[in-house]
Amino acid sequence: MKEWWRKPEAPGLELIDMHEVSLDDLDSHAKPRQDETGKILVNLIQHDNDIRAEGIDPSKSADFCELIIEGEYLKYYYVPPVITTDNKIVAGETRYVAHGDAGEKTMFCAIVKFVDYDGRSAAYWQKMYQSNENAGKQREITGNNRTEKDLIHFTTLLANNPEVEDVWWDEDNNYKSIRSALKDQGYTDSKKITSLIQEILFLGERPTKAVRGYTKNRVKNEIASEMLKNSKLEQPNDIRLMENTTGYDPDYDYRLFKDIVQYILSCIKKGIEPDVYKVVLYWKGLTSQQLEDVHRGKQNLFHDIYIVHKKCIEVYESGDLEKYVEIKYKGQTSDETIYSNYTPTMNYKQDYEKIK
Repeated sequence: MKEWWRKPEAPGLELIDMHEVSLDDLDSHAKPRQDETGKILVNLIQHDNDIRAEGIDPSKSADFCELIIEGEYLKYYYVPPVITTDNKIVAGETRYVAHGDAGEKTMFCAIVKFVDYDGRSAAYWQKMYQSNENAGKQREITGNNRTEKDLIHFTTLLANNPEVEDVWWDEDNNYKSIRSALKDQGYTDSKKITSLIQEILFLGERPTKAVRGYTKNRVKNEIASEMLKNSKLEQPNDIRLMENTTGYDPDYDYRLFKDIVQYILSCIKKGIEPDVYKVVLYWKGLTSQQLEDVHRGKQNLFHDIYIVHKKCIEVYESGDLEKYVEIKYKGQTSDETIYSNYTPTMNYKQDYEKIK
C-alpha cells in the first residue's frame, strides 16, 4: 500500500491491504444477466441489497462504467470498494457492477476486518460502514448515494437481523438501540430521529402504533389519490405543519387564523358567500401518544386565539398600554445620541366604545 492512497476509515474498521481482486472472487448482491446480444451485464436492479431499498441504480453504474472505459476512473484518489477478508463486498456494489459492464476482470479494493469497538460488535460496525459509505461522505465521485428511504429500509433490516445484537426492537427502552444506530448514521436532531423511528416501525410491521411522517406534498398527493376513489373529497385550502407537542402553539395558530379571517373578509367585501375554508393540520416527529395529546390540545385553537386577542383589546381600550408602556427608537444617525430625536406617540386612538 502506498502512503498517499485514499484509505477507508471508520469506527471498528481495521485496514488489512489494498490491491486488485478478481471480479469472479467477489461476493456481491448484484447478479449478472445477458442483454439482447448475449453480452453479460450485471447492472440489473436488485432488491436483496441491505442498504438499497430499490436496489442498484443502473444510471449510476453507467456513469462509473464510462469513467472506467475512458480511463478516467482514478482508483487511488478515492476510497475504493471495501471488502472483507472472505471477499464479501461491504461497500462498492455500484462500482463492482460498472467494472463488470466495462469488461474489467479485476477491481481495486480495500480489504478490511471489522472488530468490536466502543461496546458494539464487529457486525454492527460493518453495517454502519456500509450505510455511511453510501451516504456519499467518503468519495468525491458521483455515486448511488443513500436516500432517506434507503436509511429506513437498512435500519429496519438491521433491527430484524439476529446476527447484529446491538440493534433490536427495544420498545420498553424507547427504541434506544435504534436511536443510537440512527445517530451513528449521521442523524442528530431528536425530532427527526423520532420521525424516522416511526417510519421504521411502519416498515417493520411492529404491533406498536406508529406515526407516519408527512410533507405537504405527500399530504396533497395522498388526498388526490383518495379523491379518485371518493368524488366528495376535495383538496384543502390550507395544509399546515404543526410542531408544538401540547397542541398550544400561538404563533402558528395566529398565522393560520389571520389567513382564514382575511379570506372571509375578502369574500364579504366582494359581496360573495364564502365557501367553507378547509384546513388540514399534521405533525412530524411525534409518537402516537404525543399525537393524541396534540389532537386534544388543538381543540381550543380558535378559543385560545380569541382569548389572547381579547386581552390585547382590553388593555388597549382601558388605556393601560398608553399609561404603562413607553416606546423609544434607538438613535442611529450621526446627530443622535443613545435614543432617536423622534419621539413616537404610538397613535393611541380613542374612537372605540369604552369597556363597560
